[in-house]
Amino acid sequence: MLTKIIATSNNKITVATLESIKPKFKSYAGVASEAVDLAKTGGLADAVPPLVKEMHKLGVDSRFFMPLYKQIPRSNAEKIFDIKVRLGGELVPGIVLIGKIPHTDIPAYFIGNDHFFNRDGGLYVDKNKQEYKDSNLRFTFFNRGVYETMIALRWTPDILHAHDWQAALCPALKDQMTIGNPQFKGMKTALSIHNIAFSGKFSRETISIAGFKESDYTPERFEFYDSFSFLKAGVVTSDVVFTVSPHYAKQILNQKNGCGFDGILNVHKEKLFGIVNGKEDSWDPWNDNYLKEKYDSQSVTRGKEENKKHLLKRFNLKYDPAKPVFGFVGRLTWQKGIDIIVESIERLLKEKDAQFILLGTGDERYHYELEMLRNRYPDNLGIALCYDEALSHLIIAGVDFILYPSRDEPCGLVQIFAEGDGTPPVVSEEGGLKDTVKDFDPETGTGTGVVINEVTPDALLEAMGRCMKYFDNKELLLTLRKNGMAEDFSWGKSAIEYVKVFNSLMP
Repeated sequence: MLTKIIATSNNKITVATLESIKPKFKSYAGVASEAVDLAKTGGLADAVPPLVKEMHKLGVDSRFFMPLYKQIPRSNAEKIFDIKVRLGGELVPGIVLIGKIPHTDIPAYFIGNDHFFNRDGGLYVDKNKQEYKDSNLRFTFFNRGVYETMIALRWTPDILHAHDWQAALCPALKDQMTIGNPQFKGMKTALSIHNIAFSGKFSRETISIAGFKESDYTPERFEFYDSFSFLKAGVVTSDVVFTVSPHYAKQILNQKNGCGFDGILNVHKEKLFGIVNGKEDSWDPWNDNYLKEKYDSQSVTRGKEENKKHLLKRFNLKYDPAKPVFGFVGRLTWQKGIDIIVESIERLLKEKDAQFILLGTGDERYHYELEMLRNRYPDNLGIALCYDEALSHLIIAGVDFILYPSRDEPCGLVQIFAEGDGTPPVVSEEGGLKDTVKDFDPETGTGTGVVINEVTPDALLEAMGRCMKYFDNKELLLTLRKNGMAEDFSWGKSAIEYVKVFNSLMP
């Protein structure tokens, strides 16, 4: 009989037959503050719509809710009704537009208020990169607006799945919204924590603005170090809490990684689950329209070489089949290990016959240091200090090894994309990196990447030295590439694990 491993709370593993994963729930709502191809700042946008789509594929009535930002294209959405949302003692007007999750027929509801969301800045920061001072009001309006929209639609999901602090009031609001709206009584709520460092922490008055009681302002409920926390409210009240990898679920239970939530998470650890994010099919190298040449595991050597040539040409670097090319795609921040990458680049290019290509934006000091390095090594270093979706695909497929030595990584997607492209990642053991990359053993031929035990320049350089040895041994290199490509990080697989948990909530 066919079986699949399913992750459960406390990272215990049970085996479930494929026959047992049919959803017991009929309807599902995904709620988030951003979505890819609509309005995006980070990985949250990449993670939520695919899960809604997978639920839809399983025959579940699936719908998506997000704020109506100025950035949302209006061309394929239409107004369906007005709503009024209570903030404290005031009823604030809003509108709801209906559209589709891009490239699907799945309904997407955009909850709008011009004062809160029709702004010239970013989703969370103004034109000066400063956080909006009224974010507590903005996202209280959004969370309460989700309920008002469902009431107007006369539609109640069996599962309401909120993502990160911006949507975390949805589980907490269920009890008060059920008063006068008994249809919400049987609804189950879930909260996904994509990064626990973002707590949605605001002044005490937010508790009354959101309609909660003063008695909720306690350490056992919503009070978080003399403030009100959206995320804590969601953790305490949701039926289930997810994080984006099993190892990260373990890490946030300790003081070092819990960002102050370790205490309350340990109280609620029986409902804490870790499930790795998936990747969309559009990232598979045989489907990827951003690549110069598409390929699969049987044509990986030629496919990667052709993409490498095209990539190096983009950066005006000379192609040399004897030189390995290392790469990095991501935010240029200390958390991503960019400081040790910068130091390692210089030592690598000074001491070894290799090339390096980097794409990303972040701290200005690293921009400056990288530009200085490019001036010193113009023949072997290419940098693009920007965000470029198409180029990110080409780099991940075109380089020989990708670096991802993060100090903090709840899940990570670059290493997952890289393995699928046959590009072995060099990673630390943080969060989801530990769950998704296994250190290559040349003796047994097992493993999908190169793992460092500490985030230091010396450790990273040693790992890059190992990579160069694998690069020089074409048989080992092909084995390593094919191992990564054989891994299944599809959203379909991740969705099965979510379904297993959601089914356990159903009567």
